[in-house]
Amino acid sequence: MIEFTQSEDCKVDPKGRFMLPVLYRKQMGQALSEGFVIRKSSYTNCIELHTKASWQKFLAKLRELNPDIIENQIIIRQELAGVREIYLDTADRLLIPKEMLSAVGITNKIIFSPMFSYLEMWSPANYENHMQETAAGYAELKNRVMSQIGNGKS
Repeated sequence: MIEFTQSEDCKVDPKGRFMLPVLYRKQMGQALSEGFVIRKSSYTNCIELHTKASWQKFLAKLRELNPDIIENQIIIRQELAGVREIYLDTADRLLIPKEMLSAVGITNKIIFSPMFSYLEMWSPANYENHMQETAAGYAELKNRVMSQIGNGKS
């Protein structure tokens, strides 16, 4: 499984096309030709870019939910809303639908934020705002969360 740990950015053309940064293309190797799955994040104002392998892993978790339970139906429906498969074009670019780009404020630049198995794609303004909003309580949050894993050292 590919693990993303570095942030990058790239330009987006007026049609919503962009080339993945070289760092990610090298990491993905054969996965580039398999295509990707994108969706608006459930939690933040960004787009998630999944390889097919990371998407299948996510779907495996969703499949554990019993779809006969109403609450689970809501979760499944919300998580799969607006999901799209995208593929590299002949110029090795990806095309994000304009309505998805405009929903998260992406115009001419994408900030990629790694989430280990997938990448978040942000507008620079939304990314900066999110980082500023979450910075205030970060030290306390990190201490609380990280102390619950491993040997309690962060």
